[in-house]
Amino acid sequence: MYRLSQLGIRFYLEPTMNHAKALIIDDKEAVVGSQNLDFLSFDFNSEIGVFFQEKNTVKRLIEIAEVWKKESVLFNYAVHKPKKIDYLISPVIKIFSKIFKIWLQTLEEVRTAVMEYKEMVYIPSLA
Repeated sequence: MYRLSQLGIRFYLEPTMNHAKALIIDDKEAVVGSQNLDFLSFDFNSEIGVFFQEKNTVKRLIEIAEVWKKESVLFNYAVHKPKKIDYLISPVIKIFSKIFKIWLQTLEEVRTAVMEYKEMVYIPSLA
């Protein structure tokens, strides 16, 4: 959020936990979902979002977002600067993420190979 807000993208922080996210682009298209904007969410988490361009649906989301904004605080990158620990932890998480992704891919390849082997070999039922 910090870097994106420096580019002019606005984020609103609600006072209570809300895992849902809404992204409105030029009041013409939108995404609603649970996905986070980080590499762990893109690589590992099973999250979902719905993209739409239907004018009435986008208009309705804009109306809902206006209500949310009244109860929220605009994220201010000058106030919410990353802490030193964030700069230390982030590279470690990125490295772990890459290792974990390779491990998951390997597990999937093994699972696929086992399933293909089971299809090739006839194992009679003992019943």
